[in-house]
Amino acid sequence: MWTIVATICFIGMALSPDNPLCFQQCRVPMEFKTEESCILIRDQLVRDLNTDLNARNINMSLYCSKLLKTSGASYEQTQS
Repeated sequence: MWTIVATICFIGMALSPDNPLCFQQCRVPMEFKTEESCILIRDQLVRDLNTDLNARNINMSLYCSKLLKTSGASYEQTQS
């Protein structure tokens, strides 16, 4: 299983322009069976969000991360 992980940085909300307010390892609540399907949805999200995020001075990076199956039916994210 795969998931999309984001780092979101609010450029205008920082105490210093050199240190934006960022949130890391934000997981999109979707799971994908293959890396290819994860990448396709990631790319679509980038296209859909790009204009709005730029207008609000927000930077975001998205990447696909493999999930490891844990006991039961749950998954945990691998470190990338």
